Amino acid sequence: MDKKRVALCLGGLLLLTGVLAVSFHKNTEARTRSISNVAEALPYFKQQQPTVQQKVKEEFSVSCLTQEEVIKTVAASSQVLRIKFTDCPAYVKKSALYAVKNLTNGYDAQVFKSQSLSSKSRRPASHITQLSTDYIQLQSGENIIELQISLNDGQKINKKIRINR
Repeated sequence: MDKKRVALCLGGLLLLTGVLAVSFHKNTEARTRSISNVAEALPYFKQQQPTVQQKVKEEFSVSCLTQEEVIKTVAASSQVLRIKFTDCPAYVKKSALYAVKNLTNGYDAQVFKSQSLSSKSRRPASHITQLSTDYIQLQSGENIIELQISLNDGQKINKKIRINR
């Protein structure tokens, strides 16, 4: 009787293995997809790349020694602008305060000290400070940006920057 039970157990186990093998085989076939033409597969694997790269942020440098009005043209897609400049050596001893305002839309920009650079001349060591504004909001058309330098002796120096967007 023990031989019959062993034979039945082995037979049942063999049958169970066969059923499971068939069900796993059918599930793997259901997950795969055949492609009849390679051209059908290209849209699925091709990466979408922008056709035109639009610049949203602009950045440029201004010299404090420039006497004339600065005129700059930026892309129509540009929404904000950052201005970089250095602390003028002539104003270092006069504790210059800088203010930047977009007169077109009334936006007051913050001025930050980026870093200090030591000059490599033979004169006594002088430090030049790199300054930068935050991003200034631009409107379509002409934007008039005013850079105002206030010195501790009461003198004020205004520079106009015209940005055409």
